[in-house]
Amino acid sequence: MDIWEKMYEEAKKLYDPHEVSPFVYANHVVAAIEAEDGKIYTGFCFAPTAWGLLEVADKINEVAINKCGVFHLCAERAAAFNMYQYSGQTKMKRVLAFRDKPPYGGGSGMPCGACREFLMELNPENRHLEFMLDFEKRETITLGELMPYWWGQERTENDGKWYEILLLYVRIIYKALPNNESSKNQDVKIAKKVSCSNAIDIL
Repeated sequence: MDIWEKMYEEAKKLYDPHEVSPFVYANHVVAAIEAEDGKIYTGFCFAPTAWGLLEVADKINEVAINKCGVFHLCAERAAAFNMYQYSGQTKMKRVLAFRDKPPYGGGSGMPCGACREFLMELNPENRHLEFMLDFEKRETITLGELMPYWWGQERTENDGKWYEILLLYVRIIYKALPNNESSKNQDVKIAKKVSCSNAIDIL
């Protein structure tokens, strides 16, 4: 049994589509994550009740029903939350998500935009993680391939410069800059370090 089969067996235990209340539908999508340390974490989807009705309507080609409710948590993010809550890890190797059967190609096992963004923000190294495209063929795709021009890459490469810029601007805005020459020189050095020309001019 390879790692993908193990992930599938763990996540499959959670598959149990049902209404939690008149407003919440759950367990209709499940997911498993292999964390950096090799352990497997699972999660299931929580969504407005109308999602369940939409699934039924889709199967019988009826008119789609408008969604309602205020909460929607995908299975992939739920699994990621569990991973972080119980281990403190943010980096993962593999993600497998499915409904009543494992991914069979196309978009059947692909994460939504919110999940892609969250996993990338959780740890930019997650761009290397694999999503299962076709379970039978063991065809995969990386998060980086799904998000080739991620907006946060520059911030990641700057390695914290954005935080220093933010603190510097907050101090400028609230006139919290110290009056002594030594501290002012230090702020100028920070501004030059992060290539913040506007702050340099103000200082």
